[in-house]
Amino acid sequence: MKEINTISFIGSGNVATNLAIALYAKGFKINTILSKTLKNATVLASKVNAKGTDQLYQLEPTSDLYIISLKDDVIDIYLKDLNLHNSLIVHTSGSYETTKLAEFSTRTGSFYPLQTFNRDVSVDFSAVPIIIESENSEIIKSLLYVAKKLTEHTHILSASQKKALHISAIGINNFTHFILSKSKQYCENNNLSFNLLKPLLKQTIETLSNEESPLQKQTGPARRGDLAIIKEHIEALTSDKEFQALYKNLSQYILSEFHGEKYKL
Repeated sequence: MKEINTISFIGSGNVATNLAIALYAKGFKINTILSKTLKNATVLASKVNAKGTDQLYQLEPTSDLYIISLKDDVIDIYLKDLNLHNSLIVHTSGSYETTKLAEFSTRTGSFYPLQTFNRDVSVDFSAVPIIIESENSEIIKSLLYVAKKLTEHTHILSASQKKALHISAIGINNFTHFILSKSKQYCENNNLSFNLLKPLLKQTIETLSNEESPLQKQTGPARRGDLAIIKEHIEALTSDKEFQALYKNLSQYILSEFHGEKYKL
């Protein structure tokens, strides 16, 4: 196993910012922050004692590890102009196919922190699962060495497992945020404070357990099969067609789950 001591980042967004700062705090030397926006590169570089640049040729050529933290659709565009053919390069995406990196290097992998990030909010990586994926066992060992500096929650998954995990993560995080935004807007439209719902939201999350299905905690009119209340709510949402459709569709899914074909909205 080749021990990793020096790291360069390609990207300076939310994931790169949190990851670079966390790795720097654990003693890794951060060589370069390369970003299409020089200001973003230099801001992050100043926090990790690195060189910030928007010029491809200024990327440090001898780093032990190159972490690509970019939108999936621009990863290939960046890499085709970089000479990293014998370098260890990994991406942080849950959806980008790691096999595509083979075009740019013989040593590749995925280093996927399973968390939502904001560059202005620090994250405690000790509670974050980090997913490692590579077809090379020695690379897996090297990446685990880095990951274990940050967290005990390290996992080696196949490409298909990682994809399934990412889809599940979208359901639990991205879809939940959308539903919350619709509920919040509906509160505001009816002169209600969204803060009234926060204790319920907190309790909803805290009562979940690894030992049981979230469906075991399901409550509400759809769980009970109370069509009269559901239809009344759908009618009340007439002025908000988007939330109305969301309410109706999710209610139908829950009705079908618990009552089969008995009820149709």
